[in-house]
Amino acid sequence: MKRNILFILGLTLILSGCSFIGNVYRYSKTSKELINSIMSEDYEKAYDLFAYEKYGEIPIDTFKVHITKFRTVVVDNFGTDFDLSFVHAKKTTLNTEDPGPHPTKVQIQIKNDTHYGYFTVLFDDEVNQVANINLENINNPLCI
Repeated sequence: MKRNILFILGLTLILSGCSFIGNVYRYSKTSKELINSIMSEDYEKAYDLFAYEKYGEIPIDTFKVHITKFRTVVVDNFGTDFDLSFVHAKKTTLNTEDPGPHPTKVQIQIKNDTHYGYFTVLFDDEVNQVANINLENINNPLCI
């Protein structure tokens, strides 16, 4: 009996996690694509990765003004020669009866020769697009 309960519990966890695992891979790739688009000043491509259709369109010119300031903060702290690496993803759920949204939070590390920091990218799982991006814990010195 105990073995059957463990089997059912394990099977449930595996099946419910399949979409999350697929989303994590896709979201990691999209996060890096977004950051690289911003850094290469391809703002139209970056704009297309956001979920503006769901949350309300903003003019591309307004987006460019704000994302240019964001790019400046990144360049001022890390330059343009840095590495990006996936750290973790976390699905936020407060209550299964709550209709949501329950975004997936992806953390990407940015690191140059002397410092590191983290991008936090929130994804709307209903449309599989970026809801928000932040640069956090910026300019931490590497321990050498």
